[in-house]
Amino acid sequence: MMEVLLGPLGTTNIVHCQLDPASLESTCTSAVSKLAFANGLEYIASTNEVISAETTRGRVTRYPVLPGGKLDVANSHSLYFGMALDNVRRVPGTRDFVVATFPDLERLFPALKSPASYKGTVPARALYVRESNDYSHEQVIYNDDGQVLSFVTGYLYAQGAGKLLGGSVLYEGLLVCKVDPKVIGDA
Repeated sequence: MMEVLLGPLGTTNIVHCQLDPASLESTCTSAVSKLAFANGLEYIASTNEVISAETTRGRVTRYPVLPGGKLDVANSHSLYFGMALDNVRRVPGTRDFVVATFPDLERLFPALKSPASYKGTVPARALYVRESNDYSHEQVIYNDDGQVLSFVTGYLYAQGAGKLLGGSVLYEGLLVCKVDPKVIGDA
């Protein structure tokens, strides 16, 4: 909560854990440190990269994975979105990703402060980021003022079906909506 109130402090880490199947012993090390409210983590096997969202910095970073599981911070690539972020998910079968965003901080912070008693709505937006344009800009594929499903914290885009699925951390329900393929360039 201090990070929410004071801004991006860089107090969270991405941790890499290895399990020895024979002994069932595990070892964990920090792969990247000093992130600002790291949230949402996805591994892209085809590029051997990890993508991570930082909520309070509004940043998604792609990290190449080095031998042993360490992330290559020196050769990472970041995108800034200018709004609070939540989970980031790879679009299955591609190197593209969708990130959940919260464009209205004035409505987000009260929900974070008292989630059990919060009675308002939190606007939500899904951004599609495409590898084919070098992850250089995002396309809005879903935007809601919170009336359809409030506080959507994660999306999955099923490209073959042209459907976007979303879920909320505070409210019951599952968002299922059709995305026009022309909007993201699938047509």
